[in-house]
Amino acid sequence: MESNYKNMYEAMDLNENDYKFVLKETSSTQIGARYTYEEALLNDDVPFKFRSIIQLYVLKETDEKKCIGMHFLEVSESDFIYQVFKQLKVKIQFYEPKAAGGYKMISLPFVKFKKYQADKWTDKHFMQSFTLSNLALMGFSV
Repeated sequence: MESNYKNMYEAMDLNENDYKFVLKETSSTQIGARYTYEEALLNDDVPFKFRSIIQLYVLKETDEKKCIGMHFLEVSESDFIYQVFKQLKVKIQFYEPKAAGGYKMISLPFVKFKKYQADKWTDKHFMQSFTLSNLALMGFSV
């Protein structure tokens, strides 16, 4: 699937590993949005169950070289993977440009993010990370 969105990271002066991280907490796991699915599959810090979900569901709809953050922008409500992300209680952390300059960080559940994206997303926004609920991940059957 071709993206209607330009790569939000291209215009930024980023190092290779900027926005590529895994932060595990008791109730959630936060993953940098610049990971490709291939990089996530190779990283042992990414929860095994999420890597299994990538292999079983995500890669049926997109390429493993796809940046996860860019894929979130492309997913539509009619895609099966939309329901998977909804069930995993994915939250998207992104930066919204302020009119006076600078950025404001916003964190939204996946469904609300998609509504926000449809109404307000511009080329000046950029995604930092996404969070998976560990409880939702544990309850997800593969």
